[in-house]
Amino acid sequence: PNLRSRYWEIVVITPRYPSDPIRSARYIKIRSTRMLPGYDETLWIDNRVVLSVDPTVLFERVMVQSDFVVPGHSFRETVKDEFDAVLDQRLDDPRRVRRQFGDYRANLSSILNMPVLWTAIIFRRKCDKVSELEDLWHEQVLLYSRRDQLSISYAIAMTGVAYEALDIDNHGSHMHTWVTASRAGRVFNGGRWVSDTDYGPAALFADYTNRYRLVRGLRKLIDRPVVVAPREGKPANG
Repeated sequence: PNLRSRYWEIVVITPRYPSDPIRSARYIKIRSTRMLPGYDETLWIDNRVVLSVDPTVLFERVMVQSDFVVPGHSFRETVKDEFDAVLDQRLDDPRRVRRQFGDYRANLSSILNMPVLWTAIIFRRKCDKVSELEDLWHEQVLLYSRRDQLSISYAIAMTGVAYEALDIDNHGSHMHTWVTASRAGRVFNGGRWVSDTDYGPAALFADYTNRYRLVRGLRKLIDRPVVVAPREGKPANG
């Protein structure tokens, strides 16, 4: 390949899943302990992140108390808001996204009200707990949506990893700049899910996810908060 860098060592990698380039990229992103077994600490940055600080300095500042450090999302509040955004923007197969939402609601509904994390920057220190988290996180991306921000909170909750959420603006901070899609050369449709299936009104409102989104919109109009409840129960606000 012709790609060159004055700062990074370029390594050519065979896609893990040749017919699925996005999940192949997710494998590299999520499985740090397997991809870089010779390193004790790793830093992942998405291809639209430009660091403003020497990575060595960042490790010294960030990796102080926790083995897993990731920024919080600065313009979406909860995991259920992230589900809404993925569906609204058609960023993945809506059937897989709704199935994931329904399973989380049935099995661990509390995570849907947790703050959503922004996984464009991830600091990790190698340990058994982080490896366990990566295993489960990767399983979720294979089973459900390829949008890994939907499943990271589930993996953290299930494995009990002690993590730290950085309080930074995702668009730009003292440590990074977020490059616009046009500058990054993103594909025309922005990575949106394209399907030949025509989803009519009956199909769109046949599952809980869309019914929840409709109620959420109506309750926002009358300033009533929405809380996700287990399948058998009711929201605390009625």
